Amino acid sequence: ADRCAFTPIEDAYGTSIVLADTDADGLDDREEIFETWVISPCIVSAGGAVSQLPLEVSSRPTASDWDNDGVPDGQERNQGTDPNNPDTDGDGRVDDITVDGAPDGCGKLVTVSFVSLAVGADECEDDPGDGEYIITLRVHHNGLTDTFTRSAADVDENETVMFGSGFTTTFLLRPGTTFYLSGEVREDDPNDDEVWTFGSRAGTLFNFNVMTGSNLTIQPVPGEYDDSCLDDDVITFNISIAPA
Repeated sequence: ADRCAFTPIEDAYGTSIVLADTDADGLDDREEIFETWVISPCIVSAGGAVSQLPLEVSSRPTASDWDNDGVPDGQERNQGTDPNNPDTDGDGRVDDITVDGAPDGCGKLVTVSFVSLAVGADECEDDPGDGEYIITLRVHHNGLTDTFTRSAADVDENETVMFGSGFTTTFLLRPGTTFYLSGEVREDDPNDDEVWTFGSRAGTLFNFNVMTGSNLTIQPVPGEYDDSCLDDDVITFNISIAPA
Protein backbone atom coordinates (compact mmCIF):
# COMPACT_ATOMS: atom_id res chain seq x y z
CA ALA A 1 0.00 0.00 0.00
CA ASP A 2 1.15 3.54 -0.70
CA ARG A 3 2.22 5.53 2.30
CA CYS A 4 0.42 8.78 3.11
CA ALA A 5 2.50 11.90 2.58
CA PHE A 6 2.10 14.84 4.95
CA THR A 7 3.61 18.23 4.43
CA PRO A 8 3.25 20.55 7.43
CA ILE A 9 1.80 23.94 6.57
CA GLU A 10 4.77 25.45 8.40
CA ASP A 11 7.08 24.33 5.60
CA ALA A 12 5.64 26.93 3.25
CA TYR A 13 6.44 29.73 5.68
CA GLY A 14 9.68 28.50 7.17
CA THR A 15 8.23 28.31 10.66
CA SER A 16 8.65 25.72 13.38
CA ILE A 17 6.31 22.74 13.65
CA VAL A 18 6.81 22.62 17.43
CA LEU A 19 6.96 26.28 18.42
CA ALA A 20 3.90 28.52 18.36
CA ASP A 21 6.11 31.60 18.07
CA THR A 22 9.07 30.72 15.87
CA ASP A 23 10.88 34.04 16.15
CA ALA A 24 10.00 34.61 19.84
CA ASP A 25 8.74 38.13 19.17
CA GLY A 26 5.60 37.80 21.27
CA LEU A 27 3.27 37.12 18.34
CA ASP A 28 1.89 33.69 17.48
CA ASP A 29 3.00 32.41 14.05
CA ARG A 30 -0.62 32.13 12.94
CA GLU A 31 -1.16 35.81 13.74
CA GLU A 32 1.87 36.82 11.72
CA ILE A 33 0.98 34.63 8.72
CA PHE A 34 -2.75 35.17 8.42
CA GLU A 35 -3.58 38.38 10.26
CA THR A 36 -3.00 42.10 9.94
CA TRP A 37 -3.83 44.89 12.36
CA VAL A 38 -4.57 48.58 12.08
CA ILE A 39 -2.57 51.39 13.66
CA SER A 40 -3.28 55.13 13.60
CA PRO A 41 0.04 56.95 14.02
CA CYS A 42 0.09 60.72 14.32
CA ILE A 43 2.30 62.22 11.62
CA VAL A 44 3.20 65.85 12.25
CA SER A 45 3.91 67.93 9.15
CA ALA A 46 6.35 70.83 9.01
CA GLY A 47 3.41 73.20 9.44
CA GLY A 48 2.31 71.50 12.64
CA ALA A 49 -0.78 69.74 11.26
CA VAL A 50 -1.40 66.25 12.56
CA SER A 51 -2.69 63.50 10.27
CA GLN A 52 -3.92 60.32 11.93
CA LEU A 53 -4.89 57.96 9.12
CA PRO A 54 -5.53 54.26 9.76
CA LEU A 55 -2.72 52.07 8.44
CA GLU A 56 -2.99 48.29 7.99
CA VAL A 57 0.25 46.55 8.94
CA SER A 58 1.60 43.04 9.41
CA SER A 59 4.75 41.29 10.59
CA ARG A 60 6.86 38.32 9.53
CA PRO A 61 6.85 35.04 11.53
CA THR A 62 10.56 34.39 11.01
CA ALA A 63 11.93 37.82 11.96
CA SER A 64 11.54 38.99 15.53
CA ASP A 65 12.36 42.60 14.61
CA TRP A 66 11.45 43.00 10.96
CA ASP A 67 12.45 46.66 10.62
CA ASN A 68 15.59 46.41 12.80
CA ASP A 69 14.62 49.28 15.09
CA GLY A 70 15.41 47.35 18.26
CA VAL A 71 11.73 46.76 19.07
CA PRO A 72 10.32 43.19 18.81
CA ASP A 73 7.30 42.97 16.54
CA GLY A 74 5.04 41.96 19.43
CA GLN A 75 5.94 45.14 21.28
CA GLU A 76 5.36 47.15 18.09
CA ARG A 77 1.81 45.83 18.02
CA ASN A 78 1.25 46.68 21.68
CA GLN A 79 2.50 50.25 21.30
CA GLY A 80 0.71 50.91 18.00
CA THR A 81 3.76 51.24 15.76
CA ASP A 82 4.59 49.75 12.35
CA PRO A 83 6.83 46.65 12.46
CA ASN A 84 7.85 47.44 8.86
CA ASN A 85 8.95 51.01 9.58
CA PRO A 86 11.68 51.80 12.12
CA ASP A 87 10.36 55.37 12.53
CA THR A 88 6.57 55.15 12.45
CA ASP A 89 5.85 58.81 13.16
CA GLY A 90 8.65 60.16 10.95
CA ASP A 91 10.25 62.30 13.64
CA GLY A 92 13.78 61.04 12.98
CA ARG A 93 13.86 58.71 16.00
CA VAL A 94 13.38 54.94 16.01
CA ASP A 95 10.31 53.42 17.62
CA ASP A 96 12.14 52.34 20.78
CA ILE A 97 10.40 54.14 23.68
CA THR A 98 13.75 54.65 25.40
CA VAL A 99 14.70 56.80 22.39
CA ASP A 100 11.31 58.25 21.43
CA GLY A 101 8.90 58.68 24.32
CA ALA A 102 5.92 58.78 21.93
CA PRO A 103 6.91 56.42 19.08
CA ASP A 104 3.49 56.56 17.41
CA GLY A 105 3.66 60.37 17.52
CA CYS A 106 0.37 60.48 19.40
CA GLY A 107 1.32 61.68 22.83
CA LYS A 108 3.38 61.75 25.98
CA LEU A 109 2.42 61.75 29.64
CA VAL A 110 3.00 65.08 31.33
CA THR A 111 2.98 65.51 35.11
CA VAL A 112 2.61 68.98 36.63
CA SER A 113 3.26 69.39 40.35
CA PHE A 114 2.74 72.68 42.14
CA VAL A 115 5.27 72.98 44.96
CA SER A 116 4.91 76.23 46.87
CA LEU A 117 3.96 79.89 47.12
CA ALA A 118 6.70 82.15 48.43
CA VAL A 119 5.28 85.36 49.90
CA GLY A 120 7.35 88.48 49.35
CA ALA A 121 8.65 91.03 51.79
CA ASP A 122 5.17 92.59 52.00
CA GLU A 123 2.41 90.13 52.96
CA CYS A 124 -0.32 92.76 52.50
CA GLU A 125 -1.30 93.02 56.19
CA ASP A 126 -0.39 95.82 58.56
CA ASP A 127 0.48 93.40 61.35
CA PRO A 128 3.19 90.77 60.69
CA GLY A 129 1.91 87.20 60.63
CA ASP A 130 -1.69 88.17 59.89
CA GLY A 131 -1.69 87.12 56.23
CA GLU A 132 -4.68 84.95 55.30
CA TYR A 133 -4.21 83.45 51.83
CA ILE A 134 -6.55 81.49 49.56
CA ILE A 135 -4.60 79.96 46.67
CA THR A 136 -6.30 78.43 43.62
CA LEU A 137 -4.19 76.81 40.91
CA ARG A 138 -5.35 75.20 37.66
CA VAL A 139 -3.94 73.06 34.84
CA HIS A 140 -5.87 73.34 31.56
CA HIS A 141 -5.41 70.41 29.15
CA ASN A 142 -7.42 68.48 26.55
CA GLY A 143 -10.50 70.63 27.18
CA LEU A 144 -10.35 69.80 30.90
CA THR A 145 -9.33 71.80 33.96
CA ASP A 146 -7.71 70.31 37.07
CA THR A 147 -8.14 72.66 40.04
CA PHE A 148 -6.25 72.76 43.35
CA THR A 149 -7.09 74.99 46.32
CA ARG A 150 -5.15 75.71 49.50
CA SER A 151 -5.81 78.07 52.39
CA ALA A 152 -2.97 79.37 54.53
CA ALA A 153 -3.45 81.33 57.75
CA ASP A 154 -1.08 83.53 59.75
CA VAL A 155 1.36 83.92 56.88
CA ASP A 156 4.27 86.22 57.56
CA GLU A 157 6.40 88.18 55.13
CA ASN A 158 9.11 86.15 53.36
CA GLU A 159 7.30 82.93 54.32
CA THR A 160 6.83 79.94 52.00
CA VAL A 161 3.55 78.03 51.84
CA MET A 162 4.09 74.40 50.75
CA PHE A 163 1.33 72.68 48.76
CA GLY A 164 2.05 68.98 49.33
CA SER A 165 1.65 65.89 47.14
CA GLY A 166 -2.02 66.54 46.36
CA PHE A 167 -1.17 69.41 44.01
CA THR A 168 -0.21 67.07 41.14
CA THR A 169 -1.88 65.99 37.91
CA THR A 170 -0.84 63.74 35.01
CA PHE A 171 -2.34 63.83 31.52
CA LEU A 172 -1.71 62.86 27.89
CA LEU A 173 -0.34 65.58 25.63
CA ARG A 174 -0.62 65.02 21.88
CA PRO A 175 1.36 66.65 19.06
CA GLY A 176 0.01 70.02 18.02
CA THR A 177 -1.69 70.60 21.38
CA THR A 178 -0.87 72.82 24.33
CA PHE A 179 -1.60 73.10 28.02
CA TYR A 180 -1.43 76.08 30.32
CA LEU A 181 -1.51 77.02 33.97
CA SER A 182 -3.69 79.63 35.61
CA GLY A 183 -4.46 80.66 39.13
CA GLU A 184 -5.47 83.14 41.76
CA VAL A 185 -3.66 84.18 44.91
CA ARG A 186 -6.03 86.04 47.21
CA GLU A 187 -4.95 87.72 50.43
CA ASP A 188 -8.17 87.62 52.43
CA ASP A 189 -8.61 91.01 54.08
CA PRO A 190 -11.71 91.86 56.19
CA ASN A 191 -11.79 95.27 54.56
CA ASP A 192 -10.48 94.79 51.02
CA ASP A 193 -9.02 91.62 49.46
CA GLU A 194 -5.81 91.84 47.43
CA VAL A 195 -5.73 89.52 44.41
CA TRP A 196 -3.17 88.29 41.89
CA THR A 197 -4.78 86.48 38.94
CA PHE A 198 -2.78 84.91 36.12
CA GLY A 199 -3.70 82.92 33.01
CA SER A 200 -2.29 81.79 29.68
CA ARG A 201 0.86 83.78 28.93
CA ALA A 202 4.59 83.32 28.52
CA GLY A 203 5.80 81.22 31.42
CA THR A 204 2.47 79.43 31.86
CA LEU A 205 1.77 78.14 28.32
CA PHE A 206 3.45 74.94 27.06
CA ASN A 207 3.34 73.02 23.75
CA PHE A 208 4.16 69.42 22.80
CA ASN A 209 7.88 70.16 22.92
CA VAL A 210 7.73 71.05 26.62
CA MET A 211 10.89 70.04 28.46
CA THR A 212 11.11 68.63 31.95
CA GLY A 213 12.04 71.08 34.65
CA SER A 214 12.25 71.42 38.42
CA ASN A 215 11.63 74.54 40.46
CA LEU A 216 10.08 76.43 37.57
CA THR A 217 8.47 79.67 38.67
CA ILE A 218 5.52 81.94 37.95
CA GLN A 219 5.74 85.55 39.10
CA PRO A 220 3.26 88.41 38.77
CA VAL A 221 3.46 90.73 35.77
CA PRO A 222 1.94 94.22 35.67
CA GLY A 223 -1.80 94.11 35.15
CA GLU A 224 -2.31 90.79 36.96
CA TYR A 225 -2.49 92.12 40.52
CA ASP A 226 -4.42 94.91 42.19
CA ASP A 227 -1.93 95.71 44.94
CA SER A 228 1.85 95.97 44.81
CA CYS A 229 2.09 93.93 48.02
CA LEU A 230 1.68 90.85 45.79
CA ASP A 231 4.28 91.68 43.17
CA ASP A 232 7.08 89.74 44.88
CA ASP A 233 5.09 86.51 45.33
CA VAL A 234 6.45 83.43 43.52
CA ILE A 235 4.73 80.14 42.67
CA THR A 236 7.09 77.18 42.15
CA PHE A 237 6.19 74.06 40.14
CA ASN A 238 7.74 71.02 38.44
CA ILE A 239 7.09 69.38 35.06
CA SER A 240 8.09 65.81 34.15
CA ILE A 241 7.46 63.72 31.02
CA ALA A 242 7.07 59.97 30.50
CA PRO A 243 6.18 57.72 27.54
CA ALA A 244 2.46 57.46 26.88
